[in-house]
This record gives sequence, C-alpha cells and structure tokens, in this order.
Amino acid sequence: MIEKLWTIKEAPDEQTVLALADSLNISNILAAILILRGITNFNEAKIYFRPDINLLHNPFLMNGMQEATNRIIDAITNNENIVVYGDYDVDGTSSAAILYMFLKELNANVEVHIPNRLTDGYGLSNESITLLAEKKTDLIITVDCGITAVDEVDFANSLGVDVIISDHHKPKETIPNAVAVLDPLKPGCNYPYKYLSGAGVAFKLARAVSDRVGRKSNILQYLDLVALAASADIVPLTDENRILVIGLLNKTVNTLLKFSLQNNFIIKFIDSAHFSSDSNILLKDRKKTLSIYVDNSFCSINSYLGIELHSTKKIELVNNSNLVNSIYEFWEFQNMAYDNIFMASSIETEMHKNELEQKINNPIKVINPFQSIDVSKSFIQNAHFLNNANLFSSAAGICYRKF
Repeated sequence: MIEKLWTIKEAPDEQTVLALADSLNISNILAAILILRGITNFNEAKIYFRPDINLLHNPFLMNGMQEATNRIIDAITNNENIVVYGDYDVDGTSSAAILYMFLKELNANVEVHIPNRLTDGYGLSNESITLLAEKKTDLIITVDCGITAVDEVDFANSLGVDVIISDHHKPKETIPNAVAVLDPLKPGCNYPYKYLSGAGVAFKLARAVSDRVGRKSNILQYLDLVALAASADIVPLTDENRILVIGLLNKTVNTLLKFSLQNNFIIKFIDSAHFSSDSNILLKDRKKTLSIYVDNSFCSINSYLGIELHSTKKIELVNNSNLVNSIYEFWEFQNMAYDNIFMASSIETEMHKNELEQKINNPIKVINPFQSIDVSKSFIQNAHFLNNANLFSSAAGICYRKF
C-alpha cells in the first residue's frame, strides 16, 4: 500500500477569521478556508467571487510596455514587415494567434513563424532569424519565448532586425538587449501579477496597443485564446488568470444568446447562475414555454416564464399509464396559454404525443435533444456542454425553437 505524506497548513489567526466572517456574513469555517487560499479581506473576496474584466491591471504597469507599443505603432505606421515568433505548444500558438489577428485588424504587414519542434528546437534560433532577415523582416515579436535568447537577440540586432520579447518564463541573469522586454518575472518589473501565461502577456501587449490607437473594445474577442492557453499551460487560476478565464465563460454564454436573437431562436438557461446581467436583460421578455422530459419511470414537467423557472413537477409513472393524465392535470393547474410546448423524444413521448395534443388542444413539438432541429448540431452540442445537464431537465437545460 502506498503511504502518502500530508502537509497540513497551520490554522489561520482566529481574529482574522472572525473579521472576514463578519465582513462577508459567512461561517467561520468558510472564512478560514478562504484565508488559507490567500483571501483575507472583503475586496479580495469580491474579486474572487465576482471577477470583472474591468479589474485587470493596467498593461503599462509592465516594465517595457511603453517602448514595445511605441515600436509596434511605428512599424504599422511605416508599413514595416512584422513577424510574430511563437512556440509550438498551446500557449505559444494561442499567443501567436492573438497578436497576429490583432495586428491584422490594424492593417499591419504581419506574418507568423512557429519553429519546428524537431528541427528548430525551442525559442529563437540564429537559423530562423537569418531566414526572417532574408525575407526583409523589420521587427520580430516573440510570444511565449525569448527571455533567455541573449545571443540570438544580439545576432538579430547585427542583421538590422529589431526584437520585442514577450514572455512569461523565468529569465537568466542577463536580459536580452531587445527594443523592449515584457515579462512579469523580469527583475525590476513591478507588474502586480507574476503568473500570467504567455498568451496573457501577449494579450496585455495587444491591449496596450489598442488603448493607444483607440481600439480598446476589440481586444476582448481574444479571451477564448487567453483562457485556452491559461488552462493548457496550467498557470494558477488566481488574480488576472481567473478574471480572464471567467471572462471567457461569460463571453461564451453571451455569444450563444446573441446567436439566438440573430437567428430567431429561443434559448432559455434554467440555472440563473449562468447569466450575467446583460443576459437577463436580453431574455427577460421571451415567451412562455412548457417542457416535458420523460426519463425511465419518471416524468419532469417544467413551466418557464421568460427566463425564470415558474413551476415544476416530477411524477412517478406506473407503466406510463398516468403520463397523459398527469401532464393534463399540471396543464389545468397552471391555467396558462403556452407559446411553446416541447417534449424530449423517447418511445413514451412518441406513443402519447397525439393523445396529449387532443387532450390539451395544443400542438406539441417532439425533439431529440442530441440531434439538430432547425439548429446546427454543433450549436446544440455546445449548449449541452455548457450546461452540463440534460436538455429539458429541471436542474438546468435549454429550450429552443425557430419561429
């Protein structure tokens, strides 16, 4: 049997626990857990539980950011050739994609270079620099690499190619002699958060440039790549990393909702915890829907008014003989005219659909939650994944219809 060695953290100071519990109106046990996770006051708890994209640190707090943005803006203005030099892992390719797409939006002459893992190795190499110089490259911007490339940057300088380093790895004693070096771990850098991914640093660079050229609103479209890189590179999901990943989740939900409006679909998330305030506004006037989900020997009947779950009933079926009567009783009790009635597809619902339609004098749409009905299959699968529950279940789900 394998023996495990447990390292037990010391219990936090009792006064600190009582103060946090009182300020948050929570139990002492929960307050102690939060303190052990580094959350010691009301503001830290607020950021942790309600991360907001507006709480991201100013990118110009990162040492070298002013010089980096100056050089990039000059390169775009003078129509110079820019190469984003990435890495072959998820963080490196995501970083390169962020910066490439962002610079393309600014009409920059930009290309991407990803070194071959087997033939080029990791990071900047003299061979790659020579190749890029032969292609008349004026500026190389590294992402997720370059902080230790002291000799390689000197070589690029000798060929007349400027280099901006954008990295998140630990530097050596000597910092490359680049136009600018962006790395929260660089000695002398006072950036408040030290554990960004490579894509996080690239995002900061893009945001700094966007702030200076008046394109601030466009930068949030790259949150999916930032979150992907943060997850794949296993950086701690604290502070800015947590804000960026949660920002992606909110962005994804809002994208689905906007998709529904643009394409005339009704989408209803039963679990209100998935919604931001914008989402609630978006769907507050949607139609009345009744959904019926039959699962083995149980039937769940759910009534929705707009976004809210109005009422629900779960009944046990005896050889399915009481299915129609039970739904009819629920229907009569609600005393409401529904705009949409759905039944999740199953043998039982198919058998009783016609009988139930005659009983309530209303058409019923029978759909299979795992196949597309006037909606792309990928959309349904994505929606199903987001909610992590069966469609039409009473806990969480989505009702959809084209109208």
